[in-house]
Amino acid sequence: SSTCPPDRLGLYSGETGEQERDLHWPFSQLVINRLSLSNRADRIAVSSGSAKADGNKVTVLETQAGKVLFEVAGRFPAISPDGNSLAYADESHRLTVRDLDGQKSRMLMEGWHADGVGTWSPDGTLIIAGAQAPLSMGRKLVVVDAASDGFAQVKPLSEEDYGNFCCWAKKSLLGRAGTGS
Repeated sequence: SSTCPPDRLGLYSGETGEQERDLHWPFSQLVINRLSLSNRADRIAVSSGSAKADGNKVTVLETQAGKVLFEVAGRFPAISPDGNSLAYADESHRLTVRDLDGQKSRMLMEGWHADGVGTWSPDGTLIIAGAQAPLSMGRKLVVVDAASDGFAQVKPLSEEDYGNFCCWAKKSLLGRAGTGS
């Protein structure tokens, strides 16, 4: 059985538990906040920050080559099911979608403050996020259309819920229960 060194990321088979490859990206000095893997397991997004709390960054790697595609200030990355796009909250708390092949970025929900990003819908058209409207006192769970930028408010979130733990389960959303504030 192959094992990954303690300060490395590794990709493992879900069937056998055997390590398929070492991703050759050291993170011993970083705190990993989130991992997001494409359905084909060819790309992984890592959200990390240093123990010194000097900011968060998102790193996207190609898993086969262990090559870094890009790094950007932000947090809570979510790779689309097809592996071609990345949604994350940027350093200014804007919901950002980045095309991983052409590396073009666009901001969604103009004027809203995005605190967390959950996941993409299984068909890759919608994104779940925790966001706050301008001059609003509370955060809402929202579902955003990645193509049109249209969105719907689903429910209020509690003060400690950023929407980043929410995910899709077939045609349903999974998230923390409760009405929030």
